[in-house]
Amino acid sequence: MRARPVRRHLLAAALCRALLAAPISRAEEAPLPASLASLVEAERAFARDGVAMGVRDSFLAHFAEDGIAFYPHPVNAREAMRLRPVAPRPPAVILDWEPETGQVSAAGDLGFDTGPARVEVRDGSRSPRFSTFFSVWRKQPDGFWAVVLDMGMSRPDPGPLRPRPFRPAFPDGPRSPSDPSAVSPEPLLLSERAVVRRVATAGWDAACPGLFAETGLALRDGAAPAAGRQAACALASPGPEATTWEALEADLSRSGDLGYAWGRYRKGSEEGYYTRVWHRRGDGSFEVVLDAATAVPEEPPAAAPVPLSSRELVTWVPAMPRVRVRKDLAFPAAGGAERRFDLYVPPGPVPEEPRPAVVLVNGAGDPGGAPARKEHGPFRSWARRFAAEGILAVTFESRAPDGTGDLAALLSHLRREGRALGLDAGRLLLFASGDDVEAALSVAASEAGAGLRGLVALHGEARSPEVRVEAPVLVVRAGADSWAPVERADALVEAARRAKAPWTVVNLPGLPRAFDVLDAGEASRRAVELTVDWTRRQLTDPPPRAPGR
Repeated sequence: MRARPVRRHLLAAALCRALLAAPISRAEEAPLPASLASLVEAERAFARDGVAMGVRDSFLAHFAEDGIAFYPHPVNAREAMRLRPVAPRPPAVILDWEPETGQVSAAGDLGFDTGPARVEVRDGSRSPRFSTFFSVWRKQPDGFWAVVLDMGMSRPDPGPLRPRPFRPAFPDGPRSPSDPSAVSPEPLLLSERAVVRRVATAGWDAACPGLFAETGLALRDGAAPAAGRQAACALASPGPEATTWEALEADLSRSGDLGYAWGRYRKGSEEGYYTRVWHRRGDGSFEVVLDAATAVPEEPPAAAPVPLSSRELVTWVPAMPRVRVRKDLAFPAAGGAERRFDLYVPPGPVPEEPRPAVVLVNGAGDPGGAPARKEHGPFRSWARRFAAEGILAVTFESRAPDGTGDLAALLSHLRREGRALGLDAGRLLLFASGDDVEAALSVAASEAGAGLRGLVALHGEARSPEVRVEAPVLVVRAGADSWAPVERADALVEAARRAKAPWTVVNLPGLPRAFDVLDAGEASRRAVELTVDWTRRQLTDPPPRAPGR
């Protein structure tokens, strides 16, 4: 992330002994290899756009669809920026930065850079703030460099951003891997686990020199970057407190010589996130060329309750920020109107076969003059959670009073256009919570619901206890619901029992309505993961045979 709510957290200061020479102008910058020069120019273009366009629009222009930033927790950067208001031109807040060091893989497909950043208010009413940014870039199929990971650390004033010549992080450039076919990120994860073992066995001071490259770099909040093995080990030292690291995700270049891993760390009561960039040595082992970490600050007491529409799912998995979103696709609604839906696409390569899909029901409809409910936190985070499991997820606008007409029209559109969307029209499932459950049950029981693989009814109820849904239904009952009479949910469940419907009921007597976004306790987390697991099984297992077949 380029600076905490600013942009890049600045690397500046010393880089390595060779970089400590007297400043020279960019005109005196030594020629760079073509692949590295293209990454540096991409970063400088990003910085120019940041000054001219503001944070929101420049991030949208330069981040990959699955790029993540830390605010302070990892989020999909493009989604976070889309939720921000459009900045005026010229922007009132100026965020500027300059790359100072970095490197690219031998294949020219993956690279990183870091440097100082500065954020200030255009009218000068507040003092500037400084940070060190650190970004990982991946070259896209069209040849465009895009940011896939961005972190930032606060730091002292680094001085003028320019002139500041760029220097490669490795004096001799990247080396070719000993085995070019070995491009799985698994060796990086093994290296990460080795860090934990070495530190636990020998202690940080003894283990660190064998981890960092000679020109290794460490980035931490509140400090200038530390360059060189000895200085990097000192800055990155966790001190006497027991520290654990858990790698959550890793990626390696096609040439197998450069990669990165990021994850969580815990040091005493402090928690945060870290990223390490790894470089393959000549003997095939890996060394750390950059280690960045930033703590999650303690949240002050909220001045006002956070509205439900801004809350997100209480569980999180690493793949969620990598989910790609196809925004505002059109579908024809009832009466000739046009509505919009968002398609959440799982990370990774697109498979040859179409994927199953979950439709998150907007049965209550969108309030007039307010953002569509598909932009609300519960809808967005549930959609990402399903997509993280390899399942497409759909959220949609609804203007009808009860939402049933728009839901039926959307299902018809998905069945008709499923192949073009990469969606298996024979594997659709509805997910509804709270006030949306009644519309979901109504549509599932109608002709529009024929062939559905299932329905999830989360802490909701229906006024009519009639049960005609033949597809499997998961009812997650919140026994401490204070928003609606629990008796309505009980009557619905009893009607299903009498009808011998294929319903599964999970009873959570102590949990409130909307527990999935309001209650972070273990019972809520288990209920969310149970819901995800049940949904995955309904969409991946063969459909049940109809009676008599």
